[in-house]
Amino acid sequence: CNKDESNETNTEFPEGIVSYNYPLGTTNIQGQSPISINTSATEKMNTTDPVIHYNAITLSSVENTSENLKVSLSTTDKANNYITIKGMKYELQQFHFHRHSEHNINGEYGTMELHFVNKSETGAYAVLGVVIKTGTVNSALQTLIDGSPTDKGINAMTDTFYLSSIMPSD
Repeated sequence: CNKDESNETNTEFPEGIVSYNYPLGTTNIQGQSPISINTSATEKMNTTDPVIHYNAITLSSVENTSENLKVSLSTTDKANNYITIKGMKYELQQFHFHRHSEHNINGEYGTMELHFVNKSETGAYAVLGVVIKTGTVNSALQTLIDGSPTDKGINAMTDTFYLSSIMPSD
């Protein structure tokens, strides 16, 4: 977030990182790389973007890729679970977990990292990442893990899963 000439914090979502033709914050998909966030060098943004509209999904495709656990959404679930950035809609395609976080905050990595992969009609991506630390058991997450394939492959479950149960509260 940039400061304007009057030294007041800009409260708009920064246009410079929004690409309507490419993944959010990059010029192409190869531009993605692990991010090291140094909180002493960041500014808090006062914005309502992204607006998250995640609801319930059916766990019809839970895949052990041998690299991570991936949950793909049905066409109906994609349409009902999305985010908006500056009014542009990005439908949730899938979410996946990395056993160790790819990114770090002040040099600290999480036990896991959760990526929500969203895609617009133009093919642009917006990925939300959540660093997960070891702590109190999340029963919804535990149910998902318990129902996942132990070996490489896909399980189809009929469970309704509430995405809000694995989203941070803040």
